Amino acid sequence: MSKVPHMEEPLVDILELGRWMAENHISRSTLASAIGMNRSAIDNYFVRKKLSRHAQILIKRFMDGQEALAASNAVSYTHLTLPT
Repeated sequence: MSKVPHMEEPLVDILELGRWMAENHISRSTLASAIGMNRSAIDNYFVRKKLSRHAQILIKRFMDGQEALAASNAVSYTHLTLPT
């Protein structure tokens, strides 16, 4: 009996990613650099709508991290030395 491979739902929907990138002013080059991929891999994702599960995980983590950073909007001053 042969197994039929099942298609997993993408972690990152291509339309959602495109909107998110536009809203956050993230270029394809910036995204590729941030997750350690070639720009061409990101371009292929937009054209073919296919990306490895590993790459999708990296993109999702990047998106979540950027949103958390923007939401916190916190600045740490613990590294500064104040004049006395």
